[in-house]
Amino acid sequence: MSNRYRTITGWVTRAMTMMLVAGALGAVQLTTAAPASAVTGLEKVFSPTPTADSQASKTATARCPSGKQVVGGGGWVHAVDRYAEDNLALTQLRPFESYRDGYTVTGEEILYTSGDWWVQAYAICADPMSGHQIVTGTTSYSNPRELHPTGEKLRVAC
Repeated sequence: MSNRYRTITGWVTRAMTMMLVAGALGAVQLTTAAPASAVTGLEKVFSPTPTADSQASKTATARCPSGKQVVGGGGWVHAVDRYAEDNLALTQLRPFESYRDGYTVTGEEILYTSGDWWVQAYAICADPMSGHQIVTGTTSYSNPRELHPTGEKLRVAC
């Protein structure tokens, strides 16, 4: 047997062994990994549209239909006049922690405005999922003009 034949045979044997080991590891991963579960029954629901007025703070809640749980949400402020809208901000966006069936947003006047405005929330709801958790956190208030020097409006959603 030539030296070259032994070298080629050695490489082929090593390559086949590596493929066999890789295949075995892949089979172990497939049989031991937990199956991924898709979110089913997604539905977006909105809070009732309130009457516009000039109160300094407003809260709106979107509720999931019976048998669904909240998996996300968001909201926005609307003003009758554009200048009033520049003085408004969302100050709280949160899912219900105990019932897990809705999403609440709060809007406030950052600067006084006599204009009428309202706040609206939406909830993203889904069929119940095992292991679903609600994680909370807070941030400090930021001035939108500091974040966007051009004055571009911020949209907030969680």
